[in-house]
Amino acid sequence: NLLSFKMWRQWNQRKIPPTMTTRTSKQQQQDEIWRATATWEYSKRKWETILRNAYFNEKIFFKDPSINLDAAYNAHTFISEWENKIQLGKRHTVNIGSSYNFNRAISDNYTGGKPVLHRGAVFVSYKYSSLSQKISAVASLRKEIINSQTTPFTPAASGEYKMLHWLIWKANIAANFKVPNFNDWYWTPGGN
Repeated sequence: NLLSFKMWRQWNQRKIPPTMTTRTSKQQQQDEIWRATATWEYSKRKWETILRNAYFNEKIFFKDPSINLDAAYNAHTFISEWENKIQLGKRHTVNIGSSYNFNRAISDNYTGGKPVLHRGAVFVSYKYSSLSQKISAVASLRKEIINSQTTPFTPAASGEYKMLHWLIWKANIAANFKVPNFNDWYWTPGGN
């Protein structure tokens, strides 16, 4: 068993340089970031469980006296991931897990002032490795839910063949789609 905690803080204050079309700049930005993570790992024989959690609090203060702008932005992010790896013999591994992301931003530039984004996912994958370790293949399936809206299943498959210790052939195929980011969902007026 392994339990670990990490916490760190960043603080930056900087002057923003002028653009190519301006001679001077009085713009300033101050960033204050707190991050904390916790991980629990458990393994026993052919079973491994990993639970990861993280919390981020990010603040940005921007000032531009030339246009009388004082802008503040505060983002809260919570991430939780759970993963199980099960070894089925020497050549087969199954991986099952889920993840959840919570995002909240506080800014005058977002619709509603304090928008929230919930994003969850479940996944499963199967890995085959030959006894010689020259051939391996992985097949996976993932499903996401974003703000109560489901997304399509996203399958993926990959393979690898080690011809020589310095030459490896790889192949991948996957279905994917673009998920709008936080700014796409909430930035006024309509994305970044």
